[in-house]
Amino acid sequence: MRILLILLFCSWGFAYGQAKFTQKGMASYYGGKFHGRKTASGETFDTYKLTAAHRTLKFGTKVKVTNLKNNKSVIVRINDRGPFAHARIIDVSQAAAQELGMMLSGTAKVQIEVVTDEEIIKPNNNEPKKDSVTTQNNTNTNVTIKPDEPKKNSTDTSFVTGNTYSMWGTKRTPKGYGIQVGSYGDIDNAKELCKTLQQAGIQESYIQVGWSEKRIYRVLVGSYEDEQAAEKQLPTVKKAGFDGYIKKHFD
Repeated sequence: MRILLILLFCSWGFAYGQAKFTQKGMASYYGGKFHGRKTASGETFDTYKLTAAHRTLKFGTKVKVTNLKNNKSVIVRINDRGPFAHARIIDVSQAAAQELGMMLSGTAKVQIEVVTDEEIIKPNNNEPKKDSVTTQNNTNTNVTIKPDEPKKNSTDTSFVTGNTYSMWGTKRTPKGYGIQVGSYGDIDNAKELCKTLQQAGIQESYIQVGWSEKRIYRVLVGSYEDEQAAEKQLPTVKKAGFDGYIKKHFD
């Protein structure tokens, strides 16, 4: 019984200590050639998911990363080991780098802190209860509107699966191959990346609307005749601060 109590106390102490873990230093991001490879945890690395690499934190640990320059933050899950570059404390995925606003710089001074599921989702007990509101339409029929019902994203209607568009929603028909630099489930994130590309001097970008269990918005750079021509442009895209790989445009 005494041994059991000691073990429980040690386990509680370790969990409590890890939950209070904080660290400040430089963050970088990775993707590109690592996309699709196995991580140290055994998972397949997906640069478009919110994950990160840390030298010591347990796999599965959730960490809040805050960019100390712009105060943007994101919660990532540790599933890899690294970074191995000098004076860096965490490597985040490209999706996380986008959320942190560090795509152009490539690195950022950050604070990281371990968070629990309870801290991530904190119910607001002081929030007033939302009740249904009854109104009338033109036919004098009562219609019940639920205030907490999510509104549909109106920008989605102009982006149809199987087509390619400019960031403004104008339909485009690029030929050959492009360089995919992002993939999102939210059209607004795809548009934001197109704006970031423009700020970096890359003007030709497209939003390709695909489907994989749900609608996906892929951001592609350029329109090249063949894969070899696209490969030649990869260094230029990477030099501007974006990881990517070759992707065929829709026929």
